[in-house]
Amino acid sequence: MSGARFGYRWMVSPDGGEAKWVKQDEVATRYAAWTDCDDMSDAEVMKLRERRWFGARNDKQLQLAA
Repeated sequence: MSGARFGYRWMVSPDGGEAKWVKQDEVATRYAAWTDCDDMSDAEVMKLRERRWFGARNDKQLQLAA
């Protein structure tokens, strides 16, 4: 992705529900739990988000059922 040239990283949230450009100086402090996806293809990013999204949803459903 091209944002890295301007000091940004493409990041995906821990639950996969959000992906956005983040300033490099904020990665370690505000987005430490997020995954840096700058070197991934679009397909790889989508697979990561799907795994996290459906994993998080399944975990919540299991908690509700208990």
